[in-house]
Amino acid sequence: QDLVYAAGDDGDLARGLAWPAPRFDDLGDGTVRDRATGLVWMQNAECFGAVDWQGALQVANALADGQCDLVDGSAPGDWRLPNLRELMSLVDFGEVQPALPAGHPFLSLENTFYWSSSPVANSSTLSWGVVIAGGNLERRTRTTTNHPVNGKPQYAWAVKGDI
Repeated sequence: QDLVYAAGDDGDLARGLAWPAPRFDDLGDGTVRDRATGLVWMQNAECFGAVDWQGALQVANALADGQCDLVDGSAPGDWRLPNLRELMSLVDFGEVQPALPAGHPFLSLENTFYWSSSPVANSSTLSWGVVIAGGNLERRTRTTTNHPVNGKPQYAWAVKGDI
């Protein structure tokens, strides 16, 4: 945050690291490198369609070159579903719909829920994800493919690398 609304807020304290400029590199092979974390993301953020949590884990782990506009030479097992910290690392709370840095190079990004690989502690039925429209964390029942109230799809967005 760089705007100051009150003494002691994030903008005033200016803690943390500055984002690199540009934040993302389009690698030209269906992938995008986040220069802040080093993670490589699938450029097409809607390739898999609506999936439940188990399906999200499976499609991300099986992703390979030739699928989802990828020409990166990847093999099954190179990609995975991001954990909650990794998924949240994309969020820019100064933006909405989507809550990602302005000028991001992602394609087919939906302003809805994306699964993380992170289960909710002490729950055998819930896992965490992020609603990209506002960057908010939410937990959802693992067996659902669509939001139980508004019916919006829930997606998987694959990543590779480590923070």
